[in-house]
Amino acid sequence: MSNDWKIFETKDFRGSKTVSDFVKAGGTDYSLIFNNCHNGAGRMMGQ
Repeated sequence: MSNDWKIFETKDFRGSKTVSDFVKAGGTDYSLIFNNCHNGAGRMMGQ
């Protein structure tokens, strides 16, 4: 990766998280209106 990358935002996830933790938080019951990618991302960032 180049040195042109900049940190835009940091989050405190209260310890370490794995990719599996984020996948679980994202959920499995996708619905275009009631449980879409925006909802899943919110759950991932709120854990």
